[in-house]
Amino acid sequence: MSKFKPLYLAFLLCLSLPCLSADDSSEATPVLERIQTILQTPAIMRGEFSQQKKLRILKKPLQSEGDFIIARGQGIIWNVLKPVQSQMIIGHDSIYFSEQMSGNAERSMSYIAKILNAILAGELKHLQQQFIISDSTIDNQQQWQLTLTPKSLLMRKALASIELQGSQVIDSIQLNENSGDYTLIQLQNIIIENVISDDIYQQFLTAVNPEDKTQKP
Repeated sequence: MSKFKPLYLAFLLCLSLPCLSADDSSEATPVLERIQTILQTPAIMRGEFSQQKKLRILKKPLQSEGDFIIARGQGIIWNVLKPVQSQMIIGHDSIYFSEQMSGNAERSMSYIAKILNAILAGELKHLQQQFIISDSTIDNQQQWQLTLTPKSLLMRKALASIELQGSQVIDSIQLNENSGDYTLIQLQNIIIENVISDDIYQQFLTAVNPEDKTQKP
């Protein structure tokens, strides 16, 4: 198993997290409501990412980079380009990974992908189902910051908090583990599009159709 699999090392221990529901009836806090008005929620958001995984036992962080596509109502396509190539596609109820994963790992990534999708799509209200939201700030330039603390006792054993920063789009996600290790994901060169192309739809079909998992889309 590659130590550079996208997001895998940061999230693997969160195995029992329930799926986020779009029917959540909780009310957003005033700060969340303000951030929601700042955030763009286009049909497509694509860009590049850099990821650093800092481990206490290593002097230098593990680094990877690649590109991503978030399609509203479809899911996430996450391509690692360096140092090794891999791809992850997460739809509503399915996941495709270009390398073999265990059943528990797939379920774990599926749960976490729903959270990541909510974060990057600006659906901040739904995060209140599973996280205590604190340290919410907005400056005069409409730059904002949120700290999420897991409500689940099981999740808190592995993940201390998640720090989010952004403006019209979310550009930084940091996952802080109780061990002192952390993963920092920075999103860059983001492009907003209003139409989902047929090619992107086709890539999500790969995650839906198990027969296509033997080949890269």
